[in-house]
Amino acid sequence: MQAAINADVQITQTFSTLAPRTVATSAEGKIKVINEQLRHEADDGRRAALLADKERWGEGGAYRVMLFTAAWGLGGNAQMGWHT
Repeated sequence: MQAAINADVQITQTFSTLAPRTVATSAEGKIKVINEQLRHEADDGRRAALLADKERWGEGGAYRVMLFTAAWGLGGNAQMGWHT
């Protein structure tokens, strides 16, 4: 039993370290792709949509917050032992 508890603790600690970094890296990657698209986009409507997406992936943006929240929820579930 103790081995299973120790494994859960190690998994949770690793996840808690890697998940936020992975979310941030993913969001920054999305922003880089959008910036590249913006460099080549001439249509004002499409540029506006790209800028809105860029904002959503930025610090405090809806997409980034959603991913952090999901990661936090998964980390909490792992911590509580609710494995699926």
